Amino acid sequence: MISIVTADLASQQTTAQQLFQSQRYDDALGVFTVLRKLRRRQEGAASAMYLSNLHSSVYCLHQLGRFAEALPLVEELSTTRERALGPGDPSSIDAKRWWVWTCRKVGDFSKASDLEVEIADALYSAGDTAGAERAVATAVYYENQTSTGQPEDVVAARAATASNGDKLKGMVKKVGGGALAAGVTAAFEGVVGGLFD
Repeated sequence: MISIVTADLASQQTTAQQLFQSQRYDDALGVFTVLRKLRRRQEGAASAMYLSNLHSSVYCLHQLGRFAEALPLVEELSTTRERALGPGDPSSIDAKRWWVWTCRKVGDFSKASDLEVEIADALYSAGDTAGAERAVATAVYYENQTSTGQPEDVVAARAATASNGDKLKGMVKKVGGGALAAGVTAAFEGVVGGLFD
């Protein structure tokens, strides 16, 4: 029985990938959704194939412009990868950036800012100071989209609670005026990244 189920999953996976490659995202999403449910039940939420199907579902929803539907999926993808791999793992950071991009698309700039602070903390811990500075600047940029006060102060307060809080707060002061450029860069990278992912 297990080999029949495994063969069926492999067949469905091939079908989903073919639909995806043909840019038939709505059809691919349907198959990836079925695969996600089956894999979660059989393999668990941390299995590599479940997470792959989850990521593919997020990508399809992005391509279809259904960002609100993608939000809970991308949150699950990010939190599961972070739990399994740690916050500094490149796959965890990539998933968190998908979450940022989705928040941006639904207009939740405050959450996008929070997530950028988390990314900055992870990057700083991994030794990527330049990446952490860019993430902090992007957090300030996103906070500026919603904040009526000083976005630097809001981000500095959030950064203070991170494991590298003092270093990140120093970065917030340093980037100040560079936040607009960082936001433009982040928006551009998100568009370009979406083209190649």
